[in-house]
Amino acid sequence: MRWFLQVFEGAGKEAFGLVGRGATVLLKGIGKITGLEFLEQVAEFVGGINDLFGGFKERAEQVSDALRSPEVAFVLVTSPDPPAVGEARFFSDKLRDAGMHRKGIIVNRVHSLLEEPAISDEEQVVALRDVLPEWIDDADIQARLGEALRTERTWAIPDRLQVDRLSEQVGDDARIVEVPAFDQDVHDLAALARVASYLTAGA
Repeated sequence: MRWFLQVFEGAGKEAFGLVGRGATVLLKGIGKITGLEFLEQVAEFVGGINDLFGGFKERAEQVSDALRSPEVAFVLVTSPDPPAVGEARFFSDKLRDAGMHRKGIIVNRVHSLLEEPAISDEEQVVALRDVLPEWIDDADIQARLGEALRTERTWAIPDRLQVDRLSEQVGDDARIVEVPAFDQDVHDLAALARVASYLTAGA
C-alpha cells in the first residue's frame, strides 16, 4: 500500500488515469495469487476514484470561474481595530490577486470624530442646566463635558486613521461603508433598521 500511495504522488489528471488502470490490473493479480479479497476491493476503488477525481477537478474549475465572473463580488466586514483592519487589507489583496471582484468593505463600530463645540463652556452649562440634577454644580458640568469629549476623541482619532489608511489602499476598487459605534448593542429590529440605513446610504 505504501508503494501504491507513492505512485500517485504528484500525478496529474492524465497520469492519474494511466497509473490508475495499471495499478488496478496489478492489484487484481496480487489478489488472485494471495487470495486476499480486500486487494480486489482496493482495485475496484482505484478504478472508480479516477472518474471521481476528474469530476471533482472539473467542478472545482467551474466554481473558480464562477467566483471570478462579473456577476459575483465580495463584501468584507471589519472593525477599525488595527489587527482587524490588517486582516481585511490582507484578504482584500488576496481577492485582487486572484482576480476576484471586491464590491465593498464595511467598517463596523466606528467612533465618530466629534468637533469642538460651537458654543462656550458657559453656554453649554446654561443649555444643560434644565435637564441635569440640581446637585451637579456648574464646574462639575464643565469637567464632565470635557472628559466625555476627550474620551470620545481618544477612540475616534485612531479609528479615523485606520479607516483612512484602508480607503487609501483600496482606492476606487471598492466602496468603504462606515457603521458607527452605537450607544447600545444591536438586538432588535429598530437597531437593525438603523444599521441598514448606513449600509444602504447612497446606494
